[in-house]
Amino acid sequence: MTAQVLNGNAIAAGIRRRIAGRVQEREAAGLRPPGLAVLVVGDDPASEK
Repeated sequence: MTAQVLNGNAIAAGIRRRIAGRVQEREAAGLRPPGLAVLVVGDDPASEK
């Protein structure tokens, strides 16, 4: 079995293009684009860094 070198940058670019297309489809359908929120719960200082 021979090793196969993967081009991570090319794979990531393809994934980004597909996601961008899906986001545009959502926006065209009148839906909000996906987002990300972070909630900090508690007073642990490690949670704030």
